Amino acid sequence: MLSIRPLFLIPCLVVHTALLAQCPTGNVAILSQEDADAFGSDYPDCTTLSGDLFISGQLINDLSAFVGVEVIQGDLRVEQVLGSPLDLTGFNGLTHVEGSVLVRNTLPLRDLQGLNALQRIGGDLLVEACDSLKTLEGLSALRVVEGDLVIGNVSMTSIDGLFQLDTIGGNFIVTDADVSLPGSLPTLTIPADLDHVGGDLVIATGYTTSLTGGTGLERIGGELQLGICFSLQSIGGFNALDAVGTDLRIYGNPSLTSITGFGELDSVPGELWVYGNWALGTVGGFPQLDHCGRMIIEGNTDLVSVTGFADLDSVGNLLINANDALADLSAFDRPIGLGELQITSNPQLAICHVQAVCDRIAVFLPGPSIANNATGCMNEGEVQPNCISTTVPDTTVPQWSVYPVPTAGTLNLSHPLNAPAQVLDHSGRTVLHTTLRHGQLDVRALVPGVYHLQVIDAGTVHRLSFIRE
Repeated sequence: MLSIRPLFLIPCLVVHTALLAQCPTGNVAILSQEDADAFGSDYPDCTTLSGDLFISGQLINDLSAFVGVEVIQGDLRVEQVLGSPLDLTGFNGLTHVEGSVLVRNTLPLRDLQGLNALQRIGGDLLVEACDSLKTLEGLSALRVVEGDLVIGNVSMTSIDGLFQLDTIGGNFIVTDADVSLPGSLPTLTIPADLDHVGGDLVIATGYTTSLTGGTGLERIGGELQLGICFSLQSIGGFNALDAVGTDLRIYGNPSLTSITGFGELDSVPGELWVYGNWALGTVGGFPQLDHCGRMIIEGNTDLVSVTGFADLDSVGNLLINANDALADLSAFDRPIGLGELQITSNPQLAICHVQAVCDRIAVFLPGPSIANNATGCMNEGEVQPNCISTTVPDTTVPQWSVYPVPTAGTLNLSHPLNAPAQVLDHSGRTVLHTTLRHGQLDVRALVPGVYHLQVIDAGTVHRLSFIRE
């Protein structure tokens, strides 16, 4: 038996060597039509390229030599191809690219139809500066882009074609960059099956008037930026979004009149920044948002009111500044834990004595900055008496208190009840959800500082401040 083994291995070695010889090793550069034809002659049975495939040059118009290639283990780069009309139909069998797909500076390319079997890209997908390319049709089988998806094509009319895309591991960036081409991307439709973006989602398209789609997008791992969209009038496409990893920034959209489509969003741990949207009349559209690390509403010329935010529980830092027409802060006329507070340079704002602001003025924290608004909200000294005058004490209900203050162990409530409660830190962030037992709270796990205890009893919210020493 042992004498037969070498004879058995010899044909296997020959077959394995022959399989390797079907494809070139390393990177492949196609710089002319002659190079493409030569690949077809030399490697007619090649199915897997072990390196990058780089296509660049003039008068390249037939890539049928690559019809058998199924996997590229490096990058697929189509760059600076000039001259004759180009299509990618030679890649009809390509299903996986382990590296990135880079398509840029290629004027003759009119569509991506040749990539209609491509299912997965291990790196980035970048499409930019291909002026004849109008859509992404041809990527209908693509499900996963593990890196970034970047679309920077100034002449594109839609990003339709990503019908099965469900995951982008990195950033999703759409920009047209060139405001000299009106009509590009008039409607931007976020792929319906996309449910996760691991990094940032950035949309900066000058002539897009509306955002739609996105019915399955539930989470953005980084920040969501909607900015410098000069024609954008309304925001949709985010009805399923329940979380962003850092910030939500809506800025520099001079035609934007309303913000809707964030009905499921419950947390913005970083900044919610609404800035420089000149035509925006009201800030609302966040009915389930319960916490925001920092909320900035600034430089919105026509903004009249801030409404909604029915579930908002805490804001670490609230800044409302330089909104020329702002007169209504009714969104904050309810118990909301506020940390740092700045209300400045809103010339029409005369009523600041809403509950959240009044509660913030009453606690023993560094004072809020209230200045240069209309009479009644010119400074803290004007607001505080209005807070007192609009608070009518109910003498039939005993006043609530906590003791001892400060404390290092157990905090006692003047009402020895069992009730749900939460503790907010000085920035308004909820740090503890608990249930009071006989009106007592163990605070030993808290670091020293100023806190606010919020207790719900019979539908009424009671808020009391205490110090953990």
